[in-house]
Amino acid sequence: MNICANCFIDEELKRYIGVNSKDFGDCNFCGNTNEKVLPIVELSDIFHEFFSIFENSLTGKSLWELLAIDWDLINPEIIDQQRLINALLETTQSNHLISADGVQYIEEVRNYVSKWESLKKEIKEERRFLINTEDLEWDKVFNDATSNITEKKFYRGRIQEKGSVFTEVDLFCPPKEKATAGRSNPHGIPYLYLCQSFKTTFYETRAVYLDVIFVATFKAKSGISIKLVDFTSKESIMDWDGRIKFLAKKNLFFKAVSKDLSKPLRRFDSEIEYIPTQFICEYIKHFTEADGIVFESSVHKGGVNYVIFDQNKMEIEEIRQYRIKEVALDSEEII
Repeated sequence: MNICANCFIDEELKRYIGVNSKDFGDCNFCGNTNEKVLPIVELSDIFHEFFSIFENSLTGKSLWELLAIDWDLINPEIIDQQRLINALLETTQSNHLISADGVQYIEEVRNYVSKWESLKKEIKEERRFLINTEDLEWDKVFNDATSNITEKKFYRGRIQEKGSVFTEVDLFCPPKEKATAGRSNPHGIPYLYLCQSFKTTFYETRAVYLDVIFVATFKAKSGISIKLVDFTSKESIMDWDGRIKFLAKKNLFFKAVSKDLSKPLRRFDSEIEYIPTQFICEYIKHFTEADGIVFESSVHKGGVNYVIFDQNKMEIEEIRQYRIKEVALDSEEII
């Protein structure tokens, strides 16, 4: 049976199929014709290692559900994804997963990811300053996910107040005595919160109709390298040679932390909810080579936010003004 790059959304896997394909033909799974195809058996070594992190479970989800929830792997536009998954299981001789009512991650992976929930409870309810992280491999996990973003541009907005005009100093961090607690920073320790796009700044500032927003464009100072731990990143299946368990643990752990970083704090929530993610950022700041983190916006779907621990590494390139001309809200009924 033949498979083509269109069957997947993992870019490295798509590239692998394209490079190693020797023939054009019809794909047996997505239905594309005259595509560069590869016999599905050629993917057996790759997927054999990947499927080793799953086991049968009467109370688990289907393998199709777990792949859809946790991994950017199979193209969601394929009509019969289960057929593709079964073919991959057969070619890797992982047939025990085909007939399973449900699957789950193996115990080693489950235990590692569950430690984040245990740590959150401990740090909020039991002890706050003397936490044992030795068995979490955080130094290895975070350094493995550090990327250099020195050439990027970032954005930070502030709503105009009573006709005021903001200068550069107003668009950096507030002074320590005015720094309130955030998802990443403790009270009194300001971090520089930035956005990937200027549009996301409108959401992050909670702008409303006719508000005027001052948006500053930031960049790293000349000669300074900025490294960030990216909680939005996912490893490619092609990068897992020999270390699938470690990377599975890292991916699922990052997904859990990213969800907490992106969770909006409601008006009646306590700042105690911030403490676990503040603890993570404090660890990254002092025990890795990273200058900050990357996480998904909680208020702008598809938006990405950055936190820079030391604002002195950044400078403002320009400041522009925008007026909000439309605000759109959506809702769902709660039963």
